[in-house]
Amino acid sequence: MTTKEQIEKIRIIATDLDGTLLNADGMLSERTAAALKRAQSRGFHFVASTGRAFHTIPDFIKKTEGMEYMVTSNGARVVRMPSGETLSESLLSAEDVARVMPWISDGTHLIEIFTEGRVYMDQRCMDDLAGFGITSAWSQHYRRTTRIPVPDCLELAMTAPDRIENINIMFSPADEDKRLAMAAELQRLPGLNVVSSAAHNIAIGSRRTSKAGGLLQVARYYGLGLENVIAFGDSTNDRHMIESCGIGVAMGNAADEVKEAADLIAPPNTEDGVARVLGELLGI
Repeated sequence: MTTKEQIEKIRIIATDLDGTLLNADGMLSERTAAALKRAQSRGFHFVASTGRAFHTIPDFIKKTEGMEYMVTSNGARVVRMPSGETLSESLLSAEDVARVMPWISDGTHLIEIFTEGRVYMDQRCMDDLAGFGITSAWSQHYRRTTRIPVPDCLELAMTAPDRIENINIMFSPADEDKRLAMAAELQRLPGLNVVSSAAHNIAIGSRRTSKAGGLLQVARYYGLGLENVIAFGDSTNDRHMIESCGIGVAMGNAADEVKEAADLIAPPNTEDGVARVLGELLGI
């Protein structure tokens, strides 16, 4: 539930992208695009707060009218728009990366390394996406157009282990029990923030890093606080943001624990959930 006082404080609209703002085709619907344009014209600030690395974010999002900041890589990099200037970083330490290596170096998983706003994966994985559970046409297209294939992404990571934003581990749907078991073990390691940014993955960042932390920095640039933010999300990497902001909204397609943390439940991303809540709650 939300109060009139909470609603009246909102000046910033922060939203995750995949599974939240974007539809099933990874695009902005006409209704959602129109809602964002109205929000900007009425003085609201729009902030994309995403697990995506900066250079994997579509141009149509980067060019959204009125967006001056983006929180990327689950909060590891905050960027000023439209210049793309990095304002702050919260990266894994070399010690953090060393702790994770035993879990990801056996060659059985698809590993993605986020660094300097880009994402790298092994060429062997790119050549066999379906074998790693990435089977939909959209998911395969997304990876082929946003990931940089290299002979050995872990070797690349160790050339600069203190420059890593996130490490993603991908699992097939059939290996969900293994994913949950590994996530539980990784959560016991010091220094790490272990969440999920999409179905069937583990996203590993620094314990100092979160979307909420990135949004707090952005809010302060505007002379505001998290109480002035309405935040939308669907995955566990959105939970802290949803708990911490003035109004937290989970999508109808969100993970159960995200819904439990939210003030409101929106319709799914496939039904323009963000636009509908902005209309009903803020009159946008």
